[in-house]
Amino acid sequence: MQVWLFMLQFFDLVKDMNMDLVEVLKFQFQLSFSKLGQAYLVSSLTPVQQKMLQILRGFGLAYRKSKSDPKFYPTRLSIAMSHGMDALGDSQKEGFLIVETNMRVFAYTSSTLEIALLGQFVDLRYRFPGFVVGVITRESCRQALVNGIAGNQIVGYIQTHAHPQMRTLTPVIPVNVTDQIMMWEKERDRLVFNEGYLYQDFPNEEDAKFVHKAAIDFDVLIWANTANNQFFVTEAGHERIRRAYKKRKEGMR
Repeated sequence: MQVWLFMLQFFDLVKDMNMDLVEVLKFQFQLSFSKLGQAYLVSSLTPVQQKMLQILRGFGLAYRKSKSDPKFYPTRLSIAMSHGMDALGDSQKEGFLIVETNMRVFAYTSSTLEIALLGQFVDLRYRFPGFVVGVITRESCRQALVNGIAGNQIVGYIQTHAHPQMRTLTPVIPVNVTDQIMMWEKERDRLVFNEGYLYQDFPNEEDAKFVHKAAIDFDVLIWANTANNQFFVTEAGHERIRRAYKKRKEGMR
């Protein structure tokens, strides 16, 4: 219980320690899904999370043979705390989350940590003593995804902490809630980022047509808006087009 109280105090002091609260909560969230005895790579953690790992190590919440060891292991105490056992009392052992088909979330908890973790993917609207109300929105879910929390982790967290009332249902989580969370994740995955160069504001129509044709011929065209003469090409393709454009200009002299 003393370790748990320390951790709550630690979360209050995160900003004073120049640590990003989002990164810290993300790490704590990931611990909720870690397996006892399984090794995890330190290199997969951000600098802030690596700093937190050392703090957890000092309090027996993570095992790492030495500071140079590339792996760490969550301890039984750490997993127990993350899952709300022992330190959170009987109500938490039974589960405290209710999620309705309209994406509304009811959390029967006073735990600062649990509320903070919930806030990673829920838009918290109202807070009362021992009771929190929120909604899983497209924006709150996307923010969680941006922070590195996967859709199946969100669903898994809800499943793990489902209230006994929800556990009487089959499935435990409403199908539309699970589907919507996964759909928002796929929606984000459809975005593909490419580095390249944008051509626009040509001095004349002939130059625009030449660059457009060259980009197609070289197979380096990523995106085009022919109506506005805007062409986005790959980074490697830019050099080829530049040389071709220069050669064309020299031949016109």
